[in-house]
This record gives sequence, C-alpha cells and structure tokens, in this order.
Amino acid sequence: MIRPPRRVIPAMVVALVLLAGCALVAVCCLQQVSGHTPVLTWHQVADLGVRLHWHDPAVLAAGAVAAVVGLILLAGALLPGRPTVLPLAATDVTTSDDGVSRRGLGEILRHSAVDTDGVTAARARVRGGRVLVRITTPLDQPDDVHDVHDRVQQAVSDSLDRVALAAPPRLRVHVRTRQSS
Repeated sequence: MIRPPRRVIPAMVVALVLLAGCALVAVCCLQQVSGHTPVLTWHQVADLGVRLHWHDPAVLAAGAVAAVVGLILLAGALLPGRPTVLPLAATDVTTSDDGVSRRGLGEILRHSAVDTDGVTAARARVRGGRVLVRITTPLDQPDDVHDVHDRVQQAVSDSLDRVALAAPPRLRVHVRTRQSS
C-alpha cells in the first residue's frame, strides 16, 4: 500500500477563490436590500461587460493568467507526489496493506542512532529511496569518529531490517564532531 499525499493546496486555492466571489455577491446583495450603496453594483458589472471585448489586451491577459493558474492547479492535483506511507514487505504477520509513515520511520531511525554510544544528537530524513542520518558526536579522533559512524550505520541498518520495508532505501550516515565544553 502506497498512500499518496492528499491534494489539499489546489483544492484550498479553488475553494478560497469561490468563497471570495460568493462573499462579494452576498455583501452586494445585502447592501442593496438594506438600502445602502453596494460595493459593486449590477450596472457597473454590466458596463464593464459592454466595454470589454475578446481582443482587448486586458481580457487576453486575464484569460492567460487564469489558464496558467488552472493548469498549475490541475498539474498539482494530478501529478503523483511523495507517498506518505511506505509499504512493508508482505510476510505471514503483515499484509500488503500494511505500511509505516515517513515521519514514523524517520523517528525510529533517529532513536536508533541516538541510542548508540558516542552520539549526542541525531536527525534522520527519509526522501525517495534514501535515508540520510546526521549524527553529532563529541569525539574528535578520526578512529573514534569512524567507529561511531560504523556503529550508527549498523544500528540504523538493523532497525531498517526490523521494519522490513517492501523496497529498502539506501542508507547514508554523516558524522559531525563537536567539541564538548
């Protein structure tokens, strides 16, 4: 199961534009019913419609902008994004519908790295088919840093094996040394 991300942004843009248009019409109607001068009268709209022609530069520019925005929104709604849930390998315990979220997997791997001796801080990022783990260690000797790198790589790799993703990602570990004060 690869659950695609929700397409909230294109839907919100269209909804806000429609809401603004409906609010303008409602305000104009209420102002006219209450006897006040409306923000936009029907005569102003009709006069604007009579004065504009299809070949006017303002109409062509507005049409082009509307077409480009529409195509961008359509592409944003149709093109696949990063999956929010990564599928697990089907075993006798799991089904093909089981998965783990990107954020959840990142937290699992971050905790595995932080629990390793010699690591003071860690960040894990899951992107595409890669996992990047950045760790900070107070050690500054090259042999010690290399040893910490190998231990973290092994711990995170073991965690990835326990999670058992359907398509295991490539793992990279970056070590940053920090002198303790």
